[in-house]
Amino acid sequence: MAYLKQTEKTNNFLEVLVRDHRRYMPIMEYLDNLTQQESELSWQERERIALEVSKANGAEFCMGIHRGVLRAFESQEIGIGEDSMKPILAFVNKLVKASSHITKEDIEAVKKGGWSDQIVEDIIGLVSAITIYDILANGFGFKASLPKEVFEEMGKGTVKAGGFVAQFQSFIKQ
Repeated sequence: MAYLKQTEKTNNFLEVLVRDHRRYMPIMEYLDNLTQQESELSWQERERIALEVSKANGAEFCMGIHRGVLRAFESQEIGIGEDSMKPILAFVNKLVKASSHITKEDIEAVKKGGWSDQIVEDIIGLVSAITIYDILANGFGFKASLPKEVFEEMGKGTVKAGGFVAQFQSFIKQ
């Protein structure tokens, strides 16, 4: 359910982004930069982080998108090392819930998990980008209003397109 007059005829959060795509494309580009750049973290691992952020923010619509992308990766039989992700996900949750209380020890815990300073920086950037979307979706009043299959198709489309910007542009053209 959209809360604003200008979004009351939209059925989902993506329609809001497409409706005013010039405003939201820079955020989409920022997200793609963080998920598509070369990194020690795979795109799938970054999506796992994104899902954790959206869960912590209670952003149902965004959780649906991230689950859809993760399912697309699972269909390709690409796996995530869950043990190696534990210190990352703990750090992610603290960033979302209490970023002003991040300590050197929090960062050291990620590094003790075998991750570099660059990965810590990548995680901080990714958490910030996903949080922007979560706040937008929650603020506009969008919940996971689409069927799971639609989120899965969007996830497949995003992976097939090679990122969020390409998928987003396909929606703009429609």
